Amino acid sequence: MSDTQAMTAREPEKGVRILMTTAVWGDWHLMVHLTCNLPTLLAAGNLPLLAERFPIRYLTFTRKQDYEKIRTSPVMQRLRDLNVELEFEFLSPDILSDPIAAHHHAWNEATRGARARHEYLLLMPPDVAWAGNSFGVIADRLANGHRAVFMTYLRAESDSFVDALKDLQQPERIDLPVSQEKMVELCTASLHPLMAASFRNSDFFPIHPEMILWPVPGEGFAVRVLAREMFLFDPNYFNLNSAALPDSRLSDDEVSFLCDSDDLFAVSLAEIGKDVQWHILPRTADPLTIAPWWLRYDSKSNDFMAAQKIRWHFKPVTEAKWRAVEAGADLLIHRLIAARETLRIWQVAQIRNCQRSATVLALLLNTGAVAGLMRGTEAALVFLPIDQAFADQESSLGHDRADEGSLRRVVEHARWHICSVAHAVAEADDPLAEASSQAASGTLETIAGEVPLVRDSSGNWRVGEAAIVSEVIHTGPLAIYLVESFVRSG
Repeated sequence: MSDTQAMTAREPEKGVRILMTTAVWGDWHLMVHLTCNLPTLLAAGNLPLLAERFPIRYLTFTRKQDYEKIRTSPVMQRLRDLNVELEFEFLSPDILSDPIAAHHHAWNEATRGARARHEYLLLMPPDVAWAGNSFGVIADRLANGHRAVFMTYLRAESDSFVDALKDLQQPERIDLPVSQEKMVELCTASLHPLMAASFRNSDFFPIHPEMILWPVPGEGFAVRVLAREMFLFDPNYFNLNSAALPDSRLSDDEVSFLCDSDDLFAVSLAEIGKDVQWHILPRTADPLTIAPWWLRYDSKSNDFMAAQKIRWHFKPVTEAKWRAVEAGADLLIHRLIAARETLRIWQVAQIRNCQRSATVLALLLNTGAVAGLMRGTEAALVFLPIDQAFADQESSLGHDRADEGSLRRVVEHARWHICSVAHAVAEADDPLAEASSQAASGTLETIAGEVPLVRDSSGNWRVGEAAIVSEVIHTGPLAIYLVESFVRSG
């Protein structure tokens, strides 16, 4: 079903056409959609600017009984005035019986439609309020050839936030302009409990740690995101995995993450008890508890996300204060990545019945010593000793003591079994052959130092003192080989 007004005769920049889509139904969501979401979207520098520069088709998924209320609302008329092409699709009662499945159905249908019509897809939640002048940077990124734009939301408790927002609504105006700093200030004053639980030093850290926040006193929040779906993207360019996350590594020349609230800021609204079960039990932001969650939402894009230094501020930033906070955030992200990658190796050790190696890895995970093991590693070759390696010789690598001296020796020994490489090497069909072709003749540079790498006439590899006894095992950015002995004894 469509409700269409003819587009103005103009050529889209860079050939980009946009499908914006929203799934909305029910009294509460309709209220915030029509009184907060769309009015703030209509503020100067938001949808009016984007629609001026790119053709936009807006597809709303809703219930049949909600259609007239949405279609006849003043905000929808204003969208028509912007030459936005309006379309609606009804969600059947059987689909709506599972709200999460209904949203996925809507997103999947919109993705298929955008792909077929060669449009970019913009996923617009109905319960988000936008600061003014937030879409200019988006338009610039698209015009510069970016294939995707990422952003994330700070969550506010809806009752107090909506009341504060209504106080800013000017009589007889449909749009609702709010400056970036004012919107951050309003959200901070109405901060949702889930956000408070997501602070780095929270005693009730969420079981779904999608983001971590650090307060910057008197100015705002530094934020890191561990996993994030795309906000606006070309569905013919990116593949998504089962978690709806990008299934490829990302680079700054093809995607943009908008990190500064001066460029873009939006508030996600939720009732005060929303997701309370995520943070009712004592828990800290510990790498060992976050790493398993991160693997459940695994994506080649996650490290790109985690590296983005997000700044949400209600006052001008004091650079020295923010950099000090961000240095601490960098350290935690490094520890989280190290724990996540060590957990991958541990999982392979468990599956391949390398119990002694699994015990050592568990020791390093539980003591936090993995930060020293995986330092500077993005992709790696890993040589995992089978149990026979521990039986053949005594080594500090086989000890299970957690005193500082023993841990230091275990980490140092283990570092001989990890070689930091480019992603292309780790993902190759024969990573050792690829590494050998790029390294100095007959050597391989492990994290701890250089070791011999040779291949006999039968095609069997030996690294250091260890013979390779398995085919390559690919997992994440790692290429793992089982070895019959330690790469370096002693």
